[in-house]
Amino acid sequence: TWEWQPSAVDTKGCVFSGFRKESYCELMRNKTIAIIGDSTSFDHYLSVSHLLDVPMELPQPMKVDPLSISEVCEGTSKLIGQK
Repeated sequence: TWEWQPSAVDTKGCVFSGFRKESYCELMRNKTIAIIGDSTSFDHYLSVSHLLDVPMELPQPMKVDPLSISEVCEGTSKLIGQK
């Protein structure tokens, strides 16, 4: 198996900081982000939802792909996903 190791990459002065929910909420206040695409895109939606503490059940198999819409950042922003 392979695991990403950010310290092994020569960043040439680029600093990668961890995800901060507060920073995301500040940047996305009164905005909507839509992640639309295939199952990989939907996995990105699920990852961001998890980082934003959106409570959700495990995805169920769907015949039709409805939009998944989550209000995040205390209701000041929306996150939309569809695969």
